[in-house]
Amino acid sequence: MHVPQGEQSTCSDACTPTGRGQGEKGASGYIPREATASGKCAGGSLGSRMRRYHIHRERLSAMCGRFTLFEADTILSKDFGAPISFDLPPRYNIAPTQQILAVRQSMGKAAREAVFLRWGLIPRWAKDPSIGNRMINARAETVAEKPAFRSAFRSRRCLVPSSGFYEWKREEKGKQPYYIRPRGRGAFAFAGVWEQWQGPEGSLVESCALITTEANELISQLHDRMPVILSPSEYGLWLDPGVSDGTRLIPLLRPCPAQELETFPIGAFVNNPKMDDSRCIVPANLSKAS
Repeated sequence: MHVPQGEQSTCSDACTPTGRGQGEKGASGYIPREATASGKCAGGSLGSRMRRYHIHRERLSAMCGRFTLFEADTILSKDFGAPISFDLPPRYNIAPTQQILAVRQSMGKAAREAVFLRWGLIPRWAKDPSIGNRMINARAETVAEKPAFRSAFRSRRCLVPSSGFYEWKREEKGKQPYYIRPRGRGAFAFAGVWEQWQGPEGSLVESCALITTEANELISQLHDRMPVILSPSEYGLWLDPGVSDGTRLIPLLRPCPAQELETFPIGAFVNNPKMDDSRCIVPANLSKAS
């Protein structure tokens, strides 16, 4: 899911992913010119600058930015094996930084639990929780390695139930929103990772990021990436906190079969994240008629 123009954060760091002569080349790309042999710069140590550089690269490729969830809580409880004991109103325009429903299984517990997590992962080492505003997605190709996600990937994985998601396609007249949903309707599960962050005053924030992968044949007509959608048979392995072997987990992070999804253009109503009702998913031709 692409975040519409105007909603993506800007990077204040002097990062140069293209490396056009503005820094030294490191193992993962170019480092800002200020961070050289001394290991220090105006923005902190070389290590901290590299961490922010990796975050910058993750953000540049972020594309999963809006989705829906309007299935009844009784159905979700049955499908995901976790009782939902709190109010769950239908949502048609879920956006980053909001609280989203997730299903997880903690170490030492056999039962799954349904919880609300802040969408936008705050790494444990972060000094400022606002960093989570830019960490809504993690790439399947690097989630096991990136400092912000690797610990969560090893032992804190989750399912994020969804009825469908949005993507914006660039066209001559501008960006056309599309809605993507399971062909058989119902809800599916995005693969996610979650983390706990403790503030200086002891406040605890639990947050998450959705994992993205290369687009399948259907979504590639709209964008080159898509969220990882797990099949029910994969839920157990993904949630098992005792499994940390990447050779078992990484194969799950592939595009789902194109034939399992359907997509159609919708009206511009969804562009405003404050709009959150069923008009968001009305097909474009019907939206214009009304």
